[in-house]
Amino acid sequence: MLTLSSMFYSCESRVKPVDKIKLLRSMNIDIRELDENNESILHRACQMGNPETVKYLLDIEIIPELDEDEIDLLISYCKESNFKPEEKVALLTTYCQKHKRA
Repeated sequence: MLTLSSMFYSCESRVKPVDKIKLLRSMNIDIRELDENNESILHRACQMGNPETVKYLLDIEIIPELDEDEIDLLISYCKESNFKPEEKVALLTTYCQKHKRA
């Protein structure tokens, strides 16, 4: 049986992560579940995923109501990332400007 961790592992993948997430969604795995720290896969993607994954999760509005504190946390996770942090920060910034947040 697939579990929440399947979604979290998929968002960290360097090989077709968005395809994996879409497949899990098609299998009715809840994409909005949270981990033990009350964080979503968007948080994990900002920390360890690639920009494509972050963009996809923002596009589907995985967190419908991003407040300023949440945005700041996501940006800090992007900045701490070892994988294309500048691109991920740019995606979040663009998303916030587009949706008039932060």
